[in-house]
Amino acid sequence: MVQFIKSKQTTFVNKPVGINRVDTGAEQLGNSIANFGKTLQNIAWSEAKRDAIATDIESAKTLPILDKDNNFTFEKGNFSKVGQAKAQEILEARYANKLMNLAKSKFATLHSAYPLDKDGFDNAAKEYIRGHVDSFKKNGMDSFIPAFLDKIQGQATYHSNKILNDKLDEDERIAAEDIKINIADEIRTLEGLNYNFRNVQSGPMSAEESADLFEDIKETEKYILDSINSLKGKKHGLKAPAINDLKRQMRIYSTQGIINQIIDKNPSDDKIIKIMENVFQTGKITPVQESYVRFSRNKIDLQDLNKIASLKNEFNYTYSDRDYITRYLSNRSGDAAAENVDLANFITANEFASSIRGQGLHQNTDKNREGYNKGISNILGFELNLDSFLSLEKPMYEKLIAYSKRSTILPESLHNLYKNTRPMGLFSGLKLPDKKKAAAKMYDFWQQIAYKQGLFGGRTARFPDTYKEVYKRMDHVKSIVDVMGEKSILDAFDIATALPETNEKMNDAVRSYADTFDLDSTASANDVVKKVLDESDIPPEFHSEYKPYVRYKLFTGTVKLANGKEVRFDKSQFISALNKTYQNTVEQDDITISLYGNKMGGVSRDSYKLHYKDFNQQRFFETYVQNVLDVDNNYVENEAGDLKSNQTQYVLGDNVGLLPDYRNRGGKDKIFTVVDSVTKQPVLSQAGTFIHINTADVDKEMMMNNELFKKEVLAKDYKSTTLTDENKQTLINRIKVSPNIMEINGLGQQYYGINPDLDKALLDKGYNPNMNLINSSNTTVTQDADENIFSKGAKYIIDFFRSNDISIQELQDNIPDMTVTGTKNPAWTYIYDRVINEPSGEKKDFQITQEAVEKHFDEEVAIDTANDFIRNLNYVRKFEGYDGTAYVDGDGKNATISFGAGFNARFITDDELALLSPKGQEAVKKIQALLNDGMDLERIAKAIDTEYGVFITKEESEKIFKKKMLDNYEMFVDKYPMFTVISADKQMALLDHAYQMGFGPKGGFVNYWRNVEKALTESNPQHRAFFFARAGAHLLYNYTTDDQNIIDGQYLTGKTLLSQQTPDRTYDRAALFGYNADTKPSFLYRKTRDLMKSLLK
Repeated sequence: MVQFIKSKQTTFVNKPVGINRVDTGAEQLGNSIANFGKTLQNIAWSEAKRDAIATDIESAKTLPILDKDNNFTFEKGNFSKVGQAKAQEILEARYANKLMNLAKSKFATLHSAYPLDKDGFDNAAKEYIRGHVDSFKKNGMDSFIPAFLDKIQGQATYHSNKILNDKLDEDERIAAEDIKINIADEIRTLEGLNYNFRNVQSGPMSAEESADLFEDIKETEKYILDSINSLKGKKHGLKAPAINDLKRQMRIYSTQGIINQIIDKNPSDDKIIKIMENVFQTGKITPVQESYVRFSRNKIDLQDLNKIASLKNEFNYTYSDRDYITRYLSNRSGDAAAENVDLANFITANEFASSIRGQGLHQNTDKNREGYNKGISNILGFELNLDSFLSLEKPMYEKLIAYSKRSTILPESLHNLYKNTRPMGLFSGLKLPDKKKAAAKMYDFWQQIAYKQGLFGGRTARFPDTYKEVYKRMDHVKSIVDVMGEKSILDAFDIATALPETNEKMNDAVRSYADTFDLDSTASANDVVKKVLDESDIPPEFHSEYKPYVRYKLFTGTVKLANGKEVRFDKSQFISALNKTYQNTVEQDDITISLYGNKMGGVSRDSYKLHYKDFNQQRFFETYVQNVLDVDNNYVENEAGDLKSNQTQYVLGDNVGLLPDYRNRGGKDKIFTVVDSVTKQPVLSQAGTFIHINTADVDKEMMMNNELFKKEVLAKDYKSTTLTDENKQTLINRIKVSPNIMEINGLGQQYYGINPDLDKALLDKGYNPNMNLINSSNTTVTQDADENIFSKGAKYIIDFFRSNDISIQELQDNIPDMTVTGTKNPAWTYIYDRVINEPSGEKKDFQITQEAVEKHFDEEVAIDTANDFIRNLNYVRKFEGYDGTAYVDGDGKNATISFGAGFNARFITDDELALLSPKGQEAVKKIQALLNDGMDLERIAKAIDTEYGVFITKEESEKIFKKKMLDNYEMFVDKYPMFTVISADKQMALLDHAYQMGFGPKGGFVNYWRNVEKALTESNPQHRAFFFARAGAHLLYNYTTDDQNIIDGQYLTGKTLLSQQTPDRTYDRAALFGYNADTKPSFLYRKTRDLMKSLLK
C-alpha cells in the first residue's frame, strides 16, 4: 500500500501574531502556490485512505466463517491501520450473527432434549458456550468474547427460564392430580367410616370408641374440604361444577354408609327396605309402618327408621341427591333383595356388596372357593368349570377377569386348575391346536389377574401367600414364552412343570455343559449361561432376558427319555438353534419404544410386526393408529362442522411412538400406548384419556375392511357393466356443463375409476380423487342415490318383511330359520330370484341389463345381503325389551316417556300409532298432550299407569319395532346406497342409533350425523374410516349436559347423556364405528347400576 506523509495542518500556533504586515503581491502568489501543493497532497491522501478502508471492509465481508465441511472456523484479516477499526467491527458482527443463528438452533435442540430438566439444559448450554469461548481464545480472538457472551447468554437464559416454568407447571399439575386422587379416596372412605360409626352407635361399643370414630369422620371431611379449597382457582385445580360434584359425593357416600349398615341388619326383607324408602322421602314414620316394625320384631327397628328420617336435615340434600338415594333404596327393596342374593351367592350378600366397593377379602377355604364358584356361575349364566372356562367368549371372559381382580381367592374350578403341578395333563384328550388354545388361555388369565399395580409403581402379587408355588411355576412359563413367543406355549408348560425340585439340581444340570462350551470344571452354572450368550448373536442388552431360557433349555438336554437315554446338545447346534430363536423373536421397528433403553427404533422384542408378519397387515396397523391419532388429536370441527387441523399434529414414527404393554409377550392380543417420541410420556386424547391401541380392535377393523373391499369391488364392477354408452355420454355432458364443484365431487365419488372417458371428464372439471382429509371433509358432496348390486337385494328383503303382517317374535317362534344367518334362511333365495328375474330397462336413469345382473349378482351376494339384514335386526332387537306401561326413560335433555320396546312417545308416528288398540292410541295421545304441557315426567307416568295400566301388548310392540327398523333400513338404503356396501358391523351401529335416537341429526347429535353422512358419501377408504370413527367419538364425548352440540370445536372431558344412560349400548356402538374408548364404566359398576335401574320401576 502506498504511504503518504501527512502535511502539518494550520493552527493558531503557526499563524502570524501581533504584527499587521502589509500584504504584497509576491507574498500572495507564494502563499497561493504553497496552498495549491498542500491541496494536491491532501486530495491524494484522502483518496488513498478511502481506498484502503474500502479494501479492508470488503475483506471483512468476504472472509470465510464456515469451512468446506460447513464447520465453524476463525480467520484474521490483514487490515491496514486506517481500515482496521471498521473492518474489525464488521467481522465481529458477522461472527456474532452466525454464532447467534447456530446457538439458537443448538439451544432449541437442547430444549427438546431437556424439556423439564433445567439443570440438564443449563449444564449443556454452559458447555456449548464454554467451547466457543475457548475457541476464541485459542485463535487469538479474545476481543470477540464480550459481544458473543452478551448476545448468547440472553438466548440461553430465555430457554432456561421457559424450561423452569414448564417444570413448575408440570409439578403443579402432578401435585393437583395427586390431591384429586386423595380426595376421591377419602370420599370413598366416608362410606366405611359412617358404616362403622353407625355400627358402634347401635352396638355395645364404648362411648370412647364412638367418639373416636366420630372424630375420624370429621377429620376426614375437614381434610377433603381443605384439599378442595387448596385447588380452587388454580390452573390445574377444580372448577365450581367439579367442586359441587365432589361435595355431592361426600353426602352420597356418607349416606350410603349409614343406609347400608341399617339394611345389612336384615338385607332380605324387602318390605322393611321399602318402608325405609318411604320414610326417607317423607321424613316421618306412619302408624302402619310402626306397627309392621313392632309386629315383625324386625332387626331394623324404630331407632333405625328415625335415623333415616333425620338424614335430610343432617346432610341438606339437593334434589338430585334425594332422587339418587331414593332410587338406591328402591333398588335394595323388593326384587333387589332376591337379585342381590343371586349376585352374591359366592359367599354372602354383604360380602359381595363389599367386593363391589373394592373391599372383598376372603379366606382361602374350600367353602369360600365353592361359594365363589357358584356365585360366578350365576353371574355368567352357566356353571364355571374347566370346559366352560376354556370355551369362554371374550365378553364373558372379561367379566370373569373383572370379578377375579376384586377377590383374594380363585373360584374352586380355577383353583384346582392352577394348583395342579402338571396342568397340561388335564388337556391330554384335546387335539394339538385345542391344547395350545387351552394352554394360552390358562397363561393369559393368570397374567391378567395375578398381579396388581404396586403402591409405588411396578407390579405386586394379588395372592402373595395363597399361591406361591403357582407364581413360581407360571413365572417359569412366562420366562420361556417371553423368549420363544406364544407359539411355544406348550413347550413352556412342559419345561416349567418338569423342572427339578431344587435350584441346585438345576445348576448341576447346567454345569454339566461346561466342557461342551470350552469351560473348565470349576465353572458355575452362571458362567456356562454367560458363555453361551456371549457366543450367540443375541445383543448384550437382551442377555438378562434370555438367561432363564438358556438355563431351561440346557436342563432339557439332561432329562432322560422314557427309554432311559439322555439326549445332550451339541455346541454348534445349540448356538445355531438359539440364534434362530432370537431372530424369530425380534423385528426391525422404527415406531415401537424399546423396553430396553427406552428408545424408539432399532431391533425390538415388542414390535407390532411380531403380531403382523404380513407387510400389508403392518401397513394397515400403522394406518389404523394414525387414524386414531387423527380422530383423537389432530383434527377438530368448528360449529359449522368443518374440519380444522390442531396446532400440534401427532404423526406415528415422527413425534409419537408406541409403548408396548408389559403383558404383551405370550398373549394373543397386544396392547400399545401412544407416547411422545422424546419424553416417552403418554399422549392424551382431546377427551383427556390415554390412547391405547389393542390389536384385537385392529384385527376386527381389518376384518371389516376386507369385507368392505370385497363388496366395493363387486359394486364397482356391477356399475361399470351396467353403464351403457348412452348413459356414459349423458354423464359426460352433465359433467361438462355443470358449474357446481359440489356436483362434480359427488359424481366423482360415485363414478371415478369405472370408465376412462368418465375419469377424464371429471379430472378436466377439477375433480381430485386424492383430495386430503380436510378438503374431503369440508366439501359438501352431493350424490345421486344410485343403487348398487347390494342395495337392489336389500330393497327386496325389506319389501318381503314389510308385506307380511307378522312380527319378528312370531317369525322366531313359528319359522325360526327366517331369523338366522346362513343358507338355512330362505330369504336369500327370495332375494336371488327377485333380482335375477327383474325386468331389464325398468330404471329411468340407467338401463340394468340382464347380462350385468347375471354376471355380478350371484348366490353369495344374495346370502351376504340376507345375512346383513338379519344381523342388523337381531343386534338392535337384543337391546330392546318390552314394557306395556308408561315409564320415565333417560335423564336431562333426553328424558321422556317411553313404552313398549323403548318407543319414545314424543316421536311415535301416525302409522305406528295405528298399530295400537283404541285404548293404546288414547293413552299415547294423552302422554303427548301432557308432555307438550310440560308436566313432570314422573307424574305423567304415574297418571297414565293409574288410568290405563298396560296399554300396549307384546305383539303390538313387536309390530311397531319391526316397522321402525324397516323404515330406518329403507331410508338408509334409499338415501345412502353405500350403506349396503359397508361392513355389517357399521350397518348395525347406524341402525341402532337411528332406532334409539331417530334417523338424521335428532337428539342433538348434529356432529355425529355430519360425520356419518361424510362417511357414507366418501370413496377414499381411509377418509371413510376417519369419519366413521369420528362419529363414534361424538357418541361418547363433546357435549355438555344441556346441549349435545359441539362447543367451539373443542372436545370436553364430559360425556354425552346417552353414553351415561346406556353405556354398554353406546360404547359398543362407538366400537363398531372403529372408535374404541378407555372410559367405559367397569362391568361391576354397570351391573350394579343396571340392577338399580331395573328395580326402580
